[in-house]
Amino acid sequence: MEWLDGFEMQCGTLVARLVTNVGIRFEDNLGALAKIGVPDGDYEWRAPFTTDFADWTCATTEGYLGAFPSLVDASTSGSHQIFRFRHGWSDFLVPALVLFRALFPLIPDAFEYAFTPRMLELLCQPLENDGHWSVTLPDFKGVYRGRDRPSTRESLTWGSLFPSANNAWSSVYKNCCRGSFSMSLPLAQARILPIGIRRGRTVHVTSLSIGAVLALETPFDFASGAANSFLWNRNASPLEPHTNHYQEPAIHRQTSSYTRLTDAEWARVRHVCDPAQSLKGRKPRDCRRTIADGLLQRYVTGSPWKEIAQMPLTPNALKVHWYQWRKDGRFEVLLKQAREIHGIA
Repeated sequence: MEWLDGFEMQCGTLVARLVTNVGIRFEDNLGALAKIGVPDGDYEWRAPFTTDFADWTCATTEGYLGAFPSLVDASTSGSHQIFRFRHGWSDFLVPALVLFRALFPLIPDAFEYAFTPRMLELLCQPLENDGHWSVTLPDFKGVYRGRDRPSTRESLTWGSLFPSANNAWSSVYKNCCRGSFSMSLPLAQARILPIGIRRGRTVHVTSLSIGAVLALETPFDFASGAANSFLWNRNASPLEPHTNHYQEPAIHRQTSSYTRLTDAEWARVRHVCDPAQSLKGRKPRDCRRTIADGLLQRYVTGSPWKEIAQMPLTPNALKVHWYQWRKDGRFEVLLKQAREIHGIA
């Protein structure tokens, strides 16, 4: 069990001071704070609810750590900001680190960018497509390229387009340089699901899940007209009907449907899809054309695997081919050829 008690400068390097039940330890890998620094909890609120950050106030560190006897005596600095808000008959105490993790769900390699002076511009850049917005992200050893992380992209898009969200990110580094972990609250509403320890009518939150966010402000001038509703979870209910829904440049931008490759089109891209013959001379078990159709439909529509695999291929098999074709570069070449066929740059 650990608690982020604050920050110190050691040999010119910013390090985190962590309180444990056996003493104090220092952590120089600040990206690791994406996974550590807050006690564990097992109480889960039964249903998500909506909260307005304007209703949140500050509480004391001692009040929050009162639910964790092994930590309350060790931490006396009060350098970790605690937020308080009420929902129904319950009071919720939320550490700033828990809130920041929920607002910006990042892998450790990206989380450490919160502790740099150049703010979000060092991590990502806004990207616009037909009025919808997203961000570009580094590869991070294939983590973001290999799987879809809508929560990461939507949260960073929100942080890049709206002033108070951007300030919430940048305030973390400024306050860490002063020795504390605290942040500015954004002008927004969020649908949340808290997890923590209940003591009477107070819930000491240790983990927070955000499904949707609604910005209550106008975006930066360069993003004028951008949607102010975002979904961290595609299955969540939006707080406003018109949500930001960025789609990568597709083969057919004018429609969300997809028409399978014709015989002429398949003849032009077939050489891309045929893998090198194996040493044992075995033929591929699955039809290359069927796979190509399924992968292109997935890319264009973003439909679930079970809806795409209306063919001899199972959803799991098609998913395996998706990762394999992207790994060996076949899908990128196929996509380039398909764009050339349809006259898309």
